[in-house]
Amino acid sequence: MKKINHSLCVFLESIWIPIIISLITLLSFIFDFIYLPYYVWGLVLILYGVTGASFNSILCLVFLSNSSWKYGTVIVRNNVQFIISAVFIGLGYLSLFIRFIYDIRKRVKIIKNNYILISLLLILFFSLLSIINSPVKNISFELLGNYTLLIATFFFGSLFFENSEKNRNIIMFSILFSGIVLSLETVFTLVKMLNEKTFIEIIMKRLLNVAFYHPNIAADFFAISIFTTLYIFLFHKNKYAKVSSIILFFYFTFFLLLTGSRGGIITSFVILFIFFIYYLYYVFKRKKDMLYHLSFIISLFVFTGMLIALGFKFGVFKEIFNRFINSGYDDNLRLKIYKVALDVFKEHWLIGGGIGSSNYYVMNTIPNLDSCMHYHSYLLQVLGTLGLLGTIGFFSYLFFIGKRLFKKNTLCVFGISVFSLYLIHGLVENLFFNYIIEPYLLIILLMYKDGSMNPIIFNDDLIEVTVDRPLGSTHPKHDDIIYPINYGYV
Repeated sequence: MKKINHSLCVFLESIWIPIIISLITLLSFIFDFIYLPYYVWGLVLILYGVTGASFNSILCLVFLSNSSWKYGTVIVRNNVQFIISAVFIGLGYLSLFIRFIYDIRKRVKIIKNNYILISLLLILFFSLLSIINSPVKNISFELLGNYTLLIATFFFGSLFFENSEKNRNIIMFSILFSGIVLSLETVFTLVKMLNEKTFIEIIMKRLLNVAFYHPNIAADFFAISIFTTLYIFLFHKNKYAKVSSIILFFYFTFFLLLTGSRGGIITSFVILFIFFIYYLYYVFKRKKDMLYHLSFIISLFVFTGMLIALGFKFGVFKEIFNRFINSGYDDNLRLKIYKVALDVFKEHWLIGGGIGSSNYYVMNTIPNLDSCMHYHSYLLQVLGTLGLLGTIGFFSYLFFIGKRLFKKNTLCVFGISVFSLYLIHGLVENLFFNYIIEPYLLIILLMYKDGSMNPIIFNDDLIEVTVDRPLGSTHPKHDDIIYPINYGYV
């Protein structure tokens, strides 16, 4: 029995699980297998709970639940299949909870000082409190359920994700697998839409809604994929990984542009420019692998130059710029939405107008709008829906994310890039209270457990040391052994 359990653990912690889950996501999307993703989701959770394996495929599982069905399709629920899928998912979370209870002393020590989790629970409490003022309590409770699942994902991830180089690499590659799946879903959707509309019309009117993803959300996921390729190219030792990352960088950049998301594209390129400055500093300081780095720089400039030359030759830049500027909400409408949020905050300043109430207030204030699910800014979203108390909880959440990420090591360059994407694009597009895109930030944060990536200086070279057993922690198998120093490896 132990041999079988060990074999299952090895398999569940391998790169094959993210690959299989990604394939299931794509097949479910193409062939409309509505309930298959939920069966798989529940089954994988059960296996992780029973075997005790490290929860390193968590990102692909979240992507499976978000991106396995077509956006805008009406799902006619089959009661039997719905109940079976709900039972599977319920058993999955139950198995993880039993695993938590079985080894509760060790697990409590892991999450005891997890201030990000504490701040999320604080926001959850203020969200529940805000329902008192909500004019749409059914929607508020639905969103509260989604937010609870988001916290549960981070909770179990914090408990059962073992922060090692292997597992961090699996999360990195899971981002790339999911980005490739999203790009293939984009192609599939685009080909079907070309039967009715032109390519320019689809892109400039931002009609390319893929799976659960609005174009703005898809743009952010492609941006995270781009940051991942840059990090792999810059810091990964494998030469094939470096070459593959160059190809994927241009691949994901193309699909980022296809989304037509103004905020997503502009924010991504601003962060890329900053990343590129750091990249040049890093290359010329270390003076190692210069050939690979220079090949990337040259190919980047050649590719960009070709795009600019083609744009000027065919005269498309002016048309694209005009359509790009005029797509989405105009500035006046966006300012009206902001005013609604501020008015709601003035009326319900302490606990807000209620989680999920933004669409109600906007639609009843501004005529001739089809829908507006949020206030298009995380600052105004938290003010308008959760009030002053929720805003305090939210800023504590941002503070503890920053505290975890801002360390002097190379891995944090990637995390800060992703966090900056949420902070900057979120000013005009609500990302933090979006249960579709926010889980990916929380999963990426699992790679930055406190004390896990402390850099040391040796002969003027920066060497990263992974401290997998920090000062005061207990041995993984022997609770009576407590480490008096930071224990780890180079």
